[in-house]
Amino acid sequence: MPDVEWDEVCEAFSPEQVGDLPDARVEGGSVADWQAVFDLVSAGTRRWEYREPGRPVGSLPAAAELFTSPQRMLDASLQVWLTEDLHVIFWFLESGQIDFDVNVAAVRDQGQLDVLCAWLRTLGQQLRKPVIVAEEGAPSMVMLTYDVISDRVVVGAMR
Repeated sequence: MPDVEWDEVCEAFSPEQVGDLPDARVEGGSVADWQAVFDLVSAGTRRWEYREPGRPVGSLPAAAELFTSPQRMLDASLQVWLTEDLHVIFWFLESGQIDFDVNVAAVRDQGQLDVLCAWLRTLGQQLRKPVIVAEEGAPSMVMLTYDVISDRVVVGAMR
């Protein structure tokens, strides 16, 4: 049984309602957590691309190295394709919070929703922290949350 039923959230996944790229985050992070994200991405089978000022770079830097250069942090991004159409983009805004966008335009059925929920669960398990997806630019409008205790993705904020 899926964590979240498509029928329960399909209207909430309209780009017109939540924006094209809802904001996801892991709060209370650290450089070590960022390194765990890099390790998860580079060891996995998903296609990914790390970019520094608009150009692809073949390998991920050490997280500690990236966060010593504020300009490099702001210019860099990491895109991870969960499927051919569904991807997330990590932004290195600060070492204490992991931020990424989700392209909800690709989430159009239960299968894509299951892929997204599996990614949120994998990331949350790796970091042992909740993963929150909120409407674009509206951090309090939580759409989905990976709950560490139940090891499930739930609709809205954790209770």
